[in-house]
Amino acid sequence: MRVGFPLPGAGWVPALTVILLGIIALMSLLAMDGGVDDASIVYRYADRCAHGAGLTFNDGERVEGYTSLTWTLLLTVTCLAGIPPAAAGAVLNWLAIVLTALVLERLLRRLGVSPPLRLITLLLYAVSYPFFAVCYLGLEFGLYALLLSLLASRVVAAQADDAPPREARLAGLFGGLLFATRPESALLLPLLLAVRLPGLRRRPERRRGMIECAAVWAGIAAVVTAWRLGVYGEILPNSMLAKSPTAVPGRLGPPAEDIRAGLAYIVLALRANPLLPLILAGTAGLMLLAPGGIAMPMLLLPVIPSLLVSIVGGGDWMPHYRFVWINQPLLLGCFAVGAERLRRMSRWLGALYVVLAVGLAGGTAWREARLQLPPRTVRDEPLMAVYARLGRLLNARWDPADIAMPEAIGRFGAAGPRLRIHDPCGLTDRVLAHDTNAVRTYYGRQDWRLSLGLDPALIILHFPDHARDWPGLNPRYPDDYVFGRVPVPGLPDRPLYVILRRDREAAYGPVLREAGMSPLDYSGFAANISPP
Repeated sequence: MRVGFPLPGAGWVPALTVILLGIIALMSLLAMDGGVDDASIVYRYADRCAHGAGLTFNDGERVEGYTSLTWTLLLTVTCLAGIPPAAAGAVLNWLAIVLTALVLERLLRRLGVSPPLRLITLLLYAVSYPFFAVCYLGLEFGLYALLLSLLASRVVAAQADDAPPREARLAGLFGGLLFATRPESALLLPLLLAVRLPGLRRRPERRRGMIECAAVWAGIAAVVTAWRLGVYGEILPNSMLAKSPTAVPGRLGPPAEDIRAGLAYIVLALRANPLLPLILAGTAGLMLLAPGGIAMPMLLLPVIPSLLVSIVGGGDWMPHYRFVWINQPLLLGCFAVGAERLRRMSRWLGALYVVLAVGLAGGTAWREARLQLPPRTVRDEPLMAVYARLGRLLNARWDPADIAMPEAIGRFGAAGPRLRIHDPCGLTDRVLAHDTNAVRTYYGRQDWRLSLGLDPALIILHFPDHARDWPGLNPRYPDDYVFGRVPVPGLPDRPLYVILRRDREAAYGPVLREAGMSPLDYSGFAANISPP
């Protein structure tokens, strides 16, 4: 007999579920925020594609500078409908958060989780501000979480004895869409097959379903890869190649310093969201002490590609620990299944586990809500707004033969779709992404000799230390350039530094002065460079 938490009556469960779903919709709406600069790279691709330039960042260059094909195509469709991609991205991610809650609730029902624990899990989801923050980075993470939840739900449904064949095919469909959304999710198929293999040996009648799932999944992945090779000449997005470790003969895997940095990133992410280590520890303990079933191992599978990306990349620069916190919905599924199993073993242990989870989630929600709920200020937003204004003003005057090199290419490039832009981090630059002499960080690759060798007409920096060694890298620098300073409202200590080639001063100088640029001699600019 299953022991459940007492409720006033069974009729309350649907009503409370609807109320909690409404709270989730409201709380995730209140947490809505602007995206990071990299999201604007995708917005530029979508806008240019909608206006007939194809999935390109610059005219005449085929480089896949976005990571998610699915997300970029979705935003392209919204652009065709006349909806700005930034607004569409925020709304689509809000919808993904709400739909993920619906899928999670249905998944828990299929896994046999009792109604009270389903309600508690939805409550934990409703205060998942760390997860909401990741979704509102403006990238594909809301869609990714939704597809992960749909995949898990279909895989569970396909295990039923009376499951129709379409359940396995739907699981394959969602797995294939995951590959098109984030390529590292290709690891999920072999992991899923490995988890299911022992059960398939005992239940050979289910092999056909898994074969069909794998065939649909692999078929979509093959089509996407063939398209990527045909259009861009690569099997991975350029944005991923720019951040991947350089292949060195005799070395397997990423450098040791990257592994250390990646592990440190994961530890910091778990410390900042302590509900996750509780769930991971509880799940691992139950899998070791009371093994049985595939629910928890299957729900843990998506964590593996995310952690590998963190370790191989040496961490990440974006806020909110996106590669760890994005797994919160399925980890909440692990919590629900684990709490149900604990209650069957010991009522007190189950209650303690639930109380600890609610307490940790509540504490994290209180801390994060103070940061995320209005009124709030985003320190970098005024800086990005000035980048966007410069992009808009220059867009109408830009000569397509000229190259602009802004340190933050996203907002600048999205505001000026006609601008020809070189990305000094290589996300949208094929040559730099493959440059073995470049310095690789989690921002991408930087080789200032290569970048300055392109003789950019305009350079915009908010971190002047990049220019420390430039006089020795380009014979025209600094004599053939003029320097200026554009103030950032609200950030008097963080101006933008504009470096304009002298022969283009007549073309772009008036526009830059309209944006508030004041002249600055080279010695004044160099004085802002920190000593090495």
